[in-house]
Amino acid sequence: MKLNKLLKNHNIQLSKWSHKAYKEGLAQMKKSKDPTHDAWHVQELVSFLNDFLNEETNNTKQKINFNILIPSIAWHDVWKSRRKQRFNPIAWFYHRYYEGHGSKKIFLNYANINKLPKKESNKIAFAIVKHAYPIEGKKKYKQKANPKKHIEACLLYDLDYLDVWNINKYLYLSKRYLNQDLTFKYPIMRFVVKNHYKLYSKDKPQYFLLPWTQKKFETKRKEVLNWAKEVLKANNI
Repeated sequence: MKLNKLLKNHNIQLSKWSHKAYKEGLAQMKKSKDPTHDAWHVQELVSFLNDFLNEETNNTKQKINFNILIPSIAWHDVWKSRRKQRFNPIAWFYHRYYEGHGSKKIFLNYANINKLPKKESNKIAFAIVKHAYPIEGKKKYKQKANPKKHIEACLLYDLDYLDVWNINKYLYLSKRYLNQDLTFKYPIMRFVVKNHYKLYSKDKPQYFLLPWTQKKFETKRKEVLNWAKEVLKANNI
């Protein structure tokens, strides 16, 4: 979903600097070298946010500082977007560990050059770095970024993680990696999908921080797992 549609749907007024920061982050994501972290991914998170706001109470909406949340959505994967997707385990773990810090540094550099408000910039940076939980683990994450104190960081984390369970994402990527009969175009994908399935099929609702995303996960999980089973079957896995 395009940002302007979200803003219109929910009568959200962004500061000029915040709107510009989102557009700059999105422009960088359009040049992504990683097809799983690109402008499409950013706009899917905007779409999830639209669903969240449609179904949540006005009281929840009033707690969100959109000048913080919206730019953080656009910038959270900028570091990863500048690197080609790699499938070896060492690179994968390095990316998972460092991606939040890498994107945080890139954003803060942009914020300093463009003289964005320091307080808001630091909160955006906090949300960006916290979207990558492996740095501290889920328990410490929940202690340090709880919804009452850091609703924007928690929303970014949940919306981003919900995209792991987004059937539209896999249909989008299947055009790149799968033949029409669901067989893999590249042999390496057999290893990637098999291990990806093993890792994420164990996810639980409590891995999410907000009640809304916990419920959404339950629905989306079934869709993705059913599709994944078809792909595994087509490839004799």
